[in-house]
Amino acid sequence: MMSPSPTPQPRVTAMDLDGKSIKSLGIDDTLDRRDDPASSALAMAAGANIDASIPPCDATFKKRSMVSRALDGWKFTGKEWACFFTLVVAGISDASAGALIPYMQSYFHIGYMTVSTLFVGQCIGFILASFSNAYLTDKFGLGTVIAWGAFQQTIAYTLMAPPINFPLIVVCYAINGFGMALQDAAANAYIGGTGGNVAWKMGLLHAFYGLGALISPLIATAFVSSGIKFSYFWLVTLGLGVVNFLLLLSMFRLERESAAEDSSERQEGQEMAAVGVRGMEEGNMVVQEDDHKAKLKRILTDRNVLVMAAFILLYVGTEVSIG
Repeated sequence: MMSPSPTPQPRVTAMDLDGKSIKSLGIDDTLDRRDDPASSALAMAAGANIDASIPPCDATFKKRSMVSRALDGWKFTGKEWACFFTLVVAGISDASAGALIPYMQSYFHIGYMTVSTLFVGQCIGFILASFSNAYLTDKFGLGTVIAWGAFQQTIAYTLMAPPINFPLIVVCYAINGFGMALQDAAANAYIGGTGGNVAWKMGLLHAFYGLGALISPLIATAFVSSGIKFSYFWLVTLGLGVVNFLLLLSMFRLERESAAEDSSERQEGQEMAAVGVRGMEEGNMVVQEDDHKAKLKRILTDRNVLVMAAFILLYVGTEVSIG
């Protein structure tokens, strides 16, 4: 008579990933006891095998995610990069006067009072642009206005390169200020309407202006201290102005809409169409449009606009004239 074969013991098949506990599936109850040496040894061995199968990539993953988030913050469209470059050129233009003024005084034999009219001319250009910007943008569109402003800068730099006389340079500063103000307003309006992380984009926009203002005096000082005529520095800004004009022209392509208007105009058109249908049904459809004077009056009576304009007048005026 054959003796019955011993019943095979089932294997342990479940445990946590940390190897801190082990569970027996049908083995003797002693395997569930923590003080059993055999159970402890089995848990340690199995836990080590599972730990070895998990790739140690937590630190690498975190590092990659930080790098990817940093890179995502610098992903901008061509139009946004064009606006950034526009502010670089504006910073270079504003900050170059301080280094060139002593050489202008010596060349034209003028004093401080006369040479200070450069800033008066540029201020007049900015003021004229501030009163006409809304009208020009409504009539021709943001893309056309920002490119036209860059073209005006190139005209000013072209006329200043041969130093014919000082009054002409003052007039060119006014032209330059007008064109720069149009670009500044258009760039701020476009970046402010792009959506996403607007605060980050706006901060970068003005940081690029600071970058241009930082490097401009260094370049201008090195330029004139080497014996080169001061007016030839405007050939450098002319080259940058041409690149800026071509970049804005190729990116915006004389488009009328800003970034915010691309999505809002459709909704506004639908609402106006609905209002028009109701008016036609009632027999008294009236189309009302704000003209330029009404819009300008609304802007000039806005207290927030006035406060910010006064702050910018004092802050930027002091910054540019002292620099």
